[in-house]
Amino acid sequence: SGSASEGTPTTDARQSDTPPPGEPVARELFGTHVGLLATGTQPLPPRAGAIRLWDAGVAWRELEPQQGQINWALMDQAVAQAESTGATDIMWVHGSPPPWAAKDPESTGLYGPGSASPPKPGAYLDILGQIAERYRGRITSYQAWNEANISIFYQGSAANLAKLTGRAREVLAQADPDAL
Repeated sequence: SGSASEGTPTTDARQSDTPPPGEPVARELFGTHVGLLATGTQPLPPRAGAIRLWDAGVAWRELEPQQGQINWALMDQAVAQAESTGATDIMWVHGSPPPWAAKDPESTGLYGPGSASPPKPGAYLDILGQIAERYRGRITSYQAWNEANISIFYQGSAANLAKLTGRAREVLAQADPDAL
């Protein structure tokens, strides 16, 4: 090994996979989420390897405000918008139940009454299964809940969310086995 002047890293200390300055970041290394993606009113990144569907207008409470009445137009638009960026990984984030599906519909949460409440498990698993079937191969991954460690987003126990996540994995294995 050679020596380097003070403050200058040696070649060994540099990350070998870092592109040189001015080189574009590879699409598969770039992911984002776009607020209100479903509305088509927000600018999209010119390219993205991954899009996370949160604050995109497709939270559960926005898709199914009334039990059994799902507005697929919102999700169709969001997924199409994500695909238009070239995204090959689209993640839908579960959470934020509509009041009818919340165990405590009166609890406070960032997105309104019941939004941070643990969900009724049957309702949670039902909407997940419907989404996974409809967007099979297009939505490639699912997140059980957004920032479940922060009470404005989730007010249940970690143990119960872990159990629900395990059951969600079983639903995904049936509806879209390739999804993460």
